Amino acid sequence: METLTLQASLDWATVQTADWDVVVVGAGPAGIAAAMESTRLGLKTLLLDRQRHPRDKVCGGCMNAVALSQLAALGCADLPDQYGAITVNRFRLGIEGRQIDLDLPPGRALSRRSFDAALLTEALRQGVQFMPMVSVRDAGCSSAARHLILTRQAETATLKAAWVVAADGLGGRYTQGLTGCQTQTRPAAYIGVATEVGDTHGYPAGIIHMASRGDAYVGVVRQENNRLHLAAAVHPATLRQAGSPARMMRQVLQHVAWPVPDDLDSGHFQGTSYLTTRRRPVALERVFLSGDAAGYIEPFTGEGMAWALLGGRTVATLLPAAVSGQNGRRSAEAWIQTYTQMIRQRQAVCHWTTRCLRHPWLIRAMAELLSRLPGLATPLIQSINTPPARSTLP
Repeated sequence: METLTLQASLDWATVQTADWDVVVVGAGPAGIAAAMESTRLGLKTLLLDRQRHPRDKVCGGCMNAVALSQLAALGCADLPDQYGAITVNRFRLGIEGRQIDLDLPPGRALSRRSFDAALLTEALRQGVQFMPMVSVRDAGCSSAARHLILTRQAETATLKAAWVVAADGLGGRYTQGLTGCQTQTRPAAYIGVATEVGDTHGYPAGIIHMASRGDAYVGVVRQENNRLHLAAAVHPATLRQAGSPARMMRQVLQHVAWPVPDDLDSGHFQGTSYLTTRRRPVALERVFLSGDAAGYIEPFTGEGMAWALLGGRTVATLLPAAVSGQNGRRSAEAWIQTYTQMIRQRQAVCHWTTRCLRHPWLIRAMAELLSRLPGLATPLIQSINTPPARSTLP
């Protein structure tokens, strides 16, 4: 798709003076989904982001069956096809000298630069109001609104919203500045690093590759632009010892005897803060937390995109009652309960899998079992790829 900057849909004066039902902070998948659903429900919604779009992201653009179901619910079922997303239906695990192939329900791979811009373009088409290149700080609550301080270049403004959705990611400054919101990072949490390279030799399209070494693992997938996206979760000490992200990825790929892309050393790398993070509570006075801002666990096969889209769309369904002022407290309680049941329980599957991959004896046992009986992974794969039942939605 074209990489022209997606411009603001309204002017600075209107941003400041309008009465907003909902302000969504963060225009990643969770924030865009929340803004789209909120707008569809008739709420006057403003979407803010501190970056210009399109932009690259550390996390890849693999979408599993749950993510695709959420796109369909947002009216974007055709988006992957429109932008040439590659069908992904296999997971290849390199572990302890073995290569294990597992079948996946069909998903799609689309670069985050293309996906986020495509979803935002559709959101604008559906009527979402958007302002990029804006930093947001919280300014507390009054009886009827949450107050925000916006900064754009040398300009500063204060606006109010009946309700705010904080979807500004793991390191989001708005969420980190919320009084009463606590961030918990699990001991020995990994950090993320990623890059994109042009050498695709040895990595066929349609397969999510994952090389595991215990202290780090590297995921590789071919995208619609015929480039490889490489994303690693790694212990900080391991990264320091390797000396560079490229050298660390090289070592992990060589550990499982997989090819190292020729242009890996020249890749542009991006990093994240600690990946295994939880924030409590996910609902404050006139604020819902969604997406990575609410918490994150290292994903494997497109779960991250699923959690973001599912969480963003679902939290928006609670906004009409919350904005009306009739059931704000009940809506907050409903989101805490729904988030725990719908997102955290799904994240727990990935959490315990990553814990297993960090223990040598468990790695060896897992490799032995899966090499002999790959069908043992089927229930896990099905649980990750099954959309929530309608009855579980608030």
